[in-house]
Amino acid sequence: MLDEVAQKRFGLGFVAVATDSDRRKAASRMRHAFGVLLKKDYSDELAVTDRGGRQTDYKWKINAARLAALPNDSWQFKVLSQAADKRPRESGKDVAARLKRETLLARAYLRVIHPYLCQDSATRTKIKALVAQVGLSEFVGLASPKGLAAAAAAKLYASLVVVLNPMGAAVAAMTFLALCAIGLDSICRAARTEKRKQAPIRRRLNGA
Repeated sequence: MLDEVAQKRFGLGFVAVATDSDRRKAASRMRHAFGVLLKKDYSDELAVTDRGGRQTDYKWKINAARLAALPNDSWQFKVLSQAADKRPRESGKDVAARLKRETLLARAYLRVIHPYLCQDSATRTKIKALVAQVGLSEFVGLASPKGLAAAAAAKLYASLVVVLNPMGAAVAAMTFLALCAIGLDSICRAARTEKRKQAPIRRRLNGA
């Protein structure tokens, strides 16, 4: 599914996007792709073309009826129900409808997985070591059906299934790719930065 998103949005395969030598660009594009994955199942796909009929962009627009039809316990809503900025009485579906944009959904996802991966030093050390063993060279092979069978990849994925157990295997698989393409340090650092930015906003909203 990530390959399909990458082809439509960037005109490149998933592996090409994820392994771009410009690591900042690769990480930015992968974050966008993860945001799309969080909304793809309840969105309409729209190809944007110029006057000559050439495709210039690709967008996913949330379809309210499709959103309502998805089960409340779908993996996307399990993730978003834990969003740091979830409002009182909001469900995962409510968060999805409110955030809408791929960038905001991806940011919410990364903040959700942050405490699972980053707060416990033993877990972080183990995950970081396994990510280093996988590396980008083995990551390239993950586009094939045998990808997750590779020794280091299998250990990393198995660890994520355990660590992210409340959210299920689909989130573990997406997080596996996020770790390999973005890196654990980047995920942990980005979540901390976002938390600091949001703190004064929350204080103003609470009248502090």
